[in-house]
Amino acid sequence: MLKNRFDIITIGGATKDFFIFFDKGLIIKNRKNLLQQELLAFEYGAKNYIDNFYSSIGGGACNASVGFSRLGLKSAARICVNKKKHGKLISEALRKEGVNISLIENNNKEESGLSFILVNLKSDSRDHTVFSYRGSNKYLKINPKEKWNADWIFLSSFSGANWQREFKNVIEIVKKNRIKLAFNPGFRQILSGLKKLKDILAATEVLIVNRNEAVELISSQYHYKRAPSVKDLFNKLYFYCPHLIVITDGIKGAYAYDGDKIYFQKAKKVKSADTLGAGDAFSSGFVSGLIKYDYNIKKSLNLGIRNGASVVQKVGAQQGLLRLKL
Repeated sequence: MLKNRFDIITIGGATKDFFIFFDKGLIIKNRKNLLQQELLAFEYGAKNYIDNFYSSIGGGACNASVGFSRLGLKSAARICVNKKKHGKLISEALRKEGVNISLIENNNKEESGLSFILVNLKSDSRDHTVFSYRGSNKYLKINPKEKWNADWIFLSSFSGANWQREFKNVIEIVKKNRIKLAFNPGFRQILSGLKKLKDILAATEVLIVNRNEAVELISSQYHYKRAPSVKDLFNKLYFYCPHLIVITDGIKGAYAYDGDKIYFQKAKKVKSADTLGAGDAFSSGFVSGLIKYDYNIKKSLNLGIRNGASVVQKVGAQQGLLRLKL
């Protein structure tokens, strides 16, 4: 059992991120597929020069744990890295941010997770395309017999082939230790659909997804000829997760639904340098708000929006995370 009591433990991905900035490439609108509405294209076989290069640490669990720490919460990260390589840098960076690293697992079968992020300098939003190598992230395991001394768990992306088994273990820990669960599903979980997520969603106190992810989840069970409204998304998701649901909607803002009322917080207009980590920043801001503001949804949405807006003004997923005493 952990000697220290934590406000929150984050579980999920850890990566070393490499950013590539470019001004070439075409954005192609794709109206034939709701799940792939914009495509990025380069000339096949051509050599493309980049304008700038930058590296930092990232991954959902790392980004969120740093976000929580900077907002005054006692956070720990449950991630899996290769400590002989990039993993040592990841662990040390978290420690310097005040994140407890005692729960970090080591697996030397593969390199620590790596991400290569293409940032389009032509786009005003500075949106990105990610090529992700999961590496040691695939070996992250959760022991259901662990007794975690925490008020919350923040569960993000899980890469391993047996992620459903690990989610069952998380559910067991949450129920046994009476821990509240915030869930921000990763790419693999979104693609799996609602049926495979029904158990974890039922145990989730706060579900956070962006609008595209919400559409993908709902599309796994319902057929739409055009994009469903936010209200329809909430109604469908609430059947599986009858607690608090948040849907972020890019430059428009973010919505929350508690089963009774839909809340909305408009996005802040800022000049974007890079959008990577905006979702993790919003999530850590929102959940921190729930903890610090006694579940005030409006204040929590505002803090999530502020944290996300701060992050997109800097390159990397953590540079712009707010440092506040709540």
